Amino acid sequence: MSEELYTLILNPASTSGNVISNANLNAVQFNVNWQDFLPQKYPKYSCKFILQSLPVTGAGAFATSQIGFVNINFGKSNVFDGQGMINNIGAIYPTYSTNTYYTYNGNNNNNNDFVLSYPTNNQITVQFNTFANAIMTTMVGYNLVLTFKPLEQKALSIATPDTKLAWKQM
Repeated sequence: MSEELYTLILNPASTSGNVISNANLNAVQFNVNWQDFLPQKYPKYSCKFILQSLPVTGAGAFATSQIGFVNINFGKSNVFDGQGMINNIGAIYPTYSTNTYYTYNGNNNNNNDFVLSYPTNNQITVQFNTFANAIMTTMVGYNLVLTFKPLEQKALSIATPDTKLAWKQM
């Protein structure tokens, strides 16, 4: 039996009409009609993302301003950073192909899944921030692929073997 997965591909150069604003590729606003492809019968989803950018021209020296976060507001914050809820869903980093070109990447090997309640905001902004919480100024065109896997809700009032703690003496 195959698992149920739903995929959303965001590209700031899309001609499908879902791009509301892409004047600044560091913060692109998309219109996503969640009801068209994501079933509302599931209140929560496990999500992953993959990001691949076009090549960026830049110095070959590694700079911390080229490492950052993908930040998306789905209507609720999804990640706890130790002090509060934030919208960062994972990290992106440069991969150098030559001394003058690199691409931004982010994938499932470098980022954990995150749990998302059914999105409440049809207009989302994909923003790229540095670790210093400044907008990344070097972002170019990209594909951001988000995969949503439904999470089934267990009846919490019913004790099952996986919810009981068994103590062993050693």
